[in-house]
Amino acid sequence: MKVSGYFTNLLTHDLDKTKSFYELLGFERVLQQSSEDSEAFLLTENTYLLFLTEKKFEKFHQRPVTSFQVGNQIISFLIKEMKEMHLMEERLKTNHIEFGVFDDDVVYFIHLKDPNGYLIEFVFEK
Repeated sequence: MKVSGYFTNLLTHDLDKTKSFYELLGFERVLQQSSEDSEAFLLTENTYLLFLTEKKFEKFHQRPVTSFQVGNQIISFLIKEMKEMHLMEERLKTNHIEFGVFDDDVVYFIHLKDPNGYLIEFVFEK
């Protein structure tokens, strides 16, 4: 099977904060996939991150959301150039967003949480 792209769907309690946060990180909104109950962001040519309100999730899946547990999911973004990592660090500092950095012989990554509590990593492989 060949897959031409994919969506990752995640729940959000505050769509406006989520939208503002991911725009601040520099991601492009996909207007034709966004609505009053969802926000889509283009990651690569055919890869999207879609945030859904509980109302939208329940409509899509025709079942209620039984729980909204956050904390064990990690969204990792692979970055090709170290200068992009430094630009992201500056963007986060300028906007007073807490983050940490891990650096060893193999990988350099920035880790933080989004407004929903999802763990995010920007990863540069050395």
